[in-house]
Amino acid sequence: SSLRETELLREAKVASDKPAEGTGQVEGSEQQAMSYSLLFEEYQGIAHLEALELLSRECEGKVEFTLAGLSAEGLATVQRTLQSVASAFNLEELQGTEDSSDSTKGLLQVMELFSDVKLPLRVDKLTKISAKWRAKLEDREKLCSQDVEGGVCEGDRGSQNKGEASEGCADQEGTGSNRKQVLAMVYEDGLRSLAELTSATVELFRKLAELTLLPQGQEQDHLVQAKRFNRLTNLVSVELETLAALHAETITKLDPQNSNCNTTSLYLEASNSCSYVQDAYQLLCPVLKFSELQKSRVESN
Repeated sequence: SSLRETELLREAKVASDKPAEGTGQVEGSEQQAMSYSLLFEEYQGIAHLEALELLSRECEGKVEFTLAGLSAEGLATVQRTLQSVASAFNLEELQGTEDSSDSTKGLLQVMELFSDVKLPLRVDKLTKISAKWRAKLEDREKLCSQDVEGGVCEGDRGSQNKGEASEGCADQEGTGSNRKQVLAMVYEDGLRSLAELTSATVELFRKLAELTLLPQGQEQDHLVQAKRFNRLTNLVSVELETLAALHAETITKLDPQNSNCNTTSLYLEASNSCSYVQDAYQLLCPVLKFSELQKSRVESN
């Protein structure tokens, strides 16, 4: 369950706060910087997920209380409606985008999904996050490519412009050191892209849940809403997998012999990120059910 997910994230964060025994202070800092759970909390992901869990549990309790007070006939009618909403929360098999190199091709569909929803939402935040990290990855690749081809390190360009010899950058050791720095940045960028997009998606789900319970939210067709949320979850899950793959491919390209550990980590965290997004999506089900009950009550009056 998603409650268990937040508990695991909290435990992972506590573990990341404690450097492994026998490691130095620098190694401990690097370990923290590379912790997905810490990055997820940095982007407020855990807080958004916990808030959504609380709201979902409250709605679930209210749905059960409402159903307990209905007559047998009324219960049968309402349960058919609630079952239709619940059925819409069965996630379809994820479909990948045809061209993952297009910076926001898949997530641009999110804007279309909610174009006619009369609620104050910032769904464009997801596309901007995706585009930002893709652009940053391209910059990292260009930087490393220029440094390797020209035998020039970023820190020594100034001295070469003055006509001074830059022996440290010309030799293989200097170039290798610079490449390691870029590799470390690409790996951390990969984790950050996953953590930020996942957090922003959970935040969007939380806001959708809150707005759904407002009078203007209850005016929406909840079955249509559930299908929209389903499609959004699939689009974000595909984008998370794509971001992990793009960063992993770059790492493998720059360091084919020593890339396995980092690339495996990226794919693992992408899978975890998809799980967090899908769990957050499932938490919307009780919210839509309760909103549908409120809507039916208003209409009957």
